[in-house]
Amino acid sequence: MRKSLKWILPKELSALSSVTLAEEIIVDSSELSFTDLRVSGSNAQGLEIKITGLGRIEDFSNLQPFSDLNLAIRVSSPDSHSLQGYLPGNLSELGPVRGSLRAT
Repeated sequence: MRKSLKWILPKELSALSSVTLAEEIIVDSSELSFTDLRVSGSNAQGLEIKITGLGRIEDFSNLQPFSDLNLAIRVSSPDSHSLQGYLPGNLSELGPVRGSLRAT
């Protein structure tokens, strides 16, 4: 699954110390569907990430393999350093950060 999410998750997230995944997966001969995806992750620096939603993967070999994607992504961190993979380069420390994104 991590390889499939690579297009939306920066490499900095490999430093998460805790990741929880709960989902209902439906597999048939040509696709993989997830209807109740719930992913949460955190690290010792206070970064928290939650992803919820649904989607379908029809071809894992595609750079963006998803179809029917509908994800809600929420991120919070006590500082912006933990989110460097999402922020423009050379940006000064911003302090506490909260954000949300809808990917469809």
